[in-house]
Parts: sequence; structure tokens; C-alpha cells
Amino acid sequence: MKEYFSKSKKETKKIAQDFAQQIIKKKNKKAVIISLEGDLGSGKTTFLQGFAKEIGVEDIIKSQSFVIMKKYPILNKKGDIAFKFFYHFDVYRIQNPREILALGFKDIIKDPRNIVAIEWGDKIKKILPLQTIRLKFKYQDKNERKIILINENNLYYNEI
Repeated sequence: MKEYFSKSKKETKKIAQDFAQQIIKKKNKKAVIISLEGDLGSGKTTFLQGFAKEIGVEDIIKSQSFVIMKKYPILNKKGDIAFKFFYHFDVYRIQNPREILALGFKDIIKDPRNIVAIEWGDKIKKILPLQTIRLKFKYQDKNERKIILINENNLYYNEI
């Protein structure tokens, strides 16, 4: 478990960019799955904005509580990234974890060219694979956030 502290949106995005650099170095047999957990306003979407930009997503990532999934191409301008698509799931409004299966979730997480980020991932924890990288976001005060990287089932990512 690692903890990161951010005192601004800019710092949160920088933490996300550093995290993204570690992720894109990995060779995977399946998609990289990142579960973002925490209260409203704790920094999940801000983190994803910095992360997505760093991996080559040109669109602006927005909080999408009314859209469950968005798919973005990863523009590999330098030719050094093995990933092709970034999937952003926001499962805040779902009632049953199995609802996302109808969106082709199982196929998405099998493809090693995908990076899958799930806001409110704790709501569907039952169906997430063991290799899921879990990030907990905690609201400390008006500006400060704590981000906790949890890898209890995932020794592969211990160096992140």
C-alpha cells in the first residue's frame, strides 16, 4: 500500500501522470484495470484527466455519472505504448454489478490493448478480477486529497 497526498488539482494530475508512466511500461496478458473509489469530490475524475492525457487520450475526460461507459482511442504518437483504447466506466448509478456485463465488459477486460478505469469501482468489486489496481481517494480538506494505492491481491504492480 502506498499513499500520495495532493494539495491541488494540478498535483493530483501530476500524481496520475506519474502513475500512468508506470502503467504503460507493463506487458499484460489482459487489460489493465483500475478501480477508483472514494466520495464525491475526492479527486477521482481529476486523477483520470491527468492519467488519460499522459497515455495519449486527446479528449477531455469529464465526470459522466449519466453515461456508464466511454471509449477513447489512445494516440500512440511516439510508438512506445502497447495500449490502443482507454475505457472510462462510471458505475455510480448502477444497481447491480452485473449491469455492466451487457456492455461487453468481459471482452473489454480480456484485451491486453485496453486500459479500463472504473469510477466507483467498489460498487462492482464482486465482478472485478484479482489483478485490478485499486485506488482509494479521500477528501482531507478543501484542497487536500489522499490517494491510497491498494494492491492486496496484486503483487505484479507492487513497484507502482
